[in-house]
Amino acid sequence: MILNPLPLAALVLALLPAALPAQTCMGGASFAHRRAHIGADYSTGGSTQSTTVGASLGARFGPFLSMAGGSVRVDNLLNNASLFNVTGAISTPPLGSPETELCPFMSLSVINGFDLPAGEGGWWRTYGAGLGVGTSISSGDGFEAVPFASAALVLPTAALVHRGPELPFGWTDENYLAASLGVGFVFEQSLTVRPSASFLTHGRTTGSLALSVSYAFGHVTVPPPPRPGEGSLATVWVNPRAMVYYCSGSRSFGNTSGGEFMTEREAIAAGYTADRGRRC
Repeated sequence: MILNPLPLAALVLALLPAALPAQTCMGGASFAHRRAHIGADYSTGGSTQSTTVGASLGARFGPFLSMAGGSVRVDNLLNNASLFNVTGAISTPPLGSPETELCPFMSLSVINGFDLPAGEGGWWRTYGAGLGVGTSISSGDGFEAVPFASAALVLPTAALVHRGPELPFGWTDENYLAASLGVGFVFEQSLTVRPSASFLTHGRTTGSLALSVSYAFGHVTVPPPPRPGEGSLATVWVNPRAMVYYCSGSRSFGNTSGGEFMTEREAIAAGYTADRGRRC
């Protein structure tokens, strides 16, 4: 039997990027204030529907990890298959605008336990590598919109197991190009609602829509109080989202959304750190 890859190829769209919004580059709440996210994701595209729940862990900058599991349904398969996804990424310090973040990521997705009408069963596995980019647009009233985009190269591998004396055999397909666009709506730096659309190129373009909801918890530990008089009386600009402050002369001084002016001494006492470690 020849496995038709198109229905299975659509499953990639439910799994890239990670099911849970995590960090600005994925359209979610930053890990600057809370270290963990939990949530759920629903995706539909043509004959395919999937539901996952999972968690994400990370820090403001550096590596973070998202894991999710659930079930997926394809109309021409006989049963719901189980799926599991793990995505590892690295959040880089902002390179241009302080509100814009880049995240290279790698992803592994496994779909197991599906049955085909002809009597075969099998599993499907994908490996992905790509880049996510997002930016924060804050109103300053506990709400921010986080538009994001991601693109990835995906290598799928599948295997069928016959329900008879025949030996199992493997099947591999050409690489896919997958892309996602969406916007996360973040409330009070904790609740994120993120609609998104994904597109997969495999001879022709296939699309899907997804809705993710997540909640961030686990407050970041407040650093020890500064020594009396630590920091200068120079005026700085603080960025509450990144928890950093900028000195006069920085291109971000007075230019990030939701920030305010204070003295460097006040900023340090409030828990802000100097941008790139450079005191004023």
